[in-house]
Amino acid sequence: MRSFQSSSSFATSSLLPSLSSVTPYTRHVHEISVPDFGKYMRKGENAAVAGRTVGYLMIGTAGFGLATGARGMVSEFLDSMNPAANVRALANIEVDVSTIPEGAR
Repeated sequence: MRSFQSSSSFATSSLLPSLSSVTPYTRHVHEISVPDFGKYMRKGENAAVAGRTVGYLMIGTAGFGLATGARGMVSEFLDSMNPAANVRALANIEVDVSTIPEGAR
């Protein structure tokens, strides 16, 4: 392992261990107190099933919301390809062609 040389007073402080003595994957901070989350954990025979049920409910709800949003986007996109109102109005005009003589412009 290469040693680290620095001129800063923080890196050479006596509070920090020398880098040559540090082994990989070793934590030197063991004074952190971790709170006990035991009172929030489910207890009992069906605790895992209840947790999965809530998770599946959340994922299903998110999927439903995503599908609803995608449906709205697709319908808006398809509606944008419809002809305009003036084009639709002209498409409904009927002309009696029997009154026009053959060969006339």
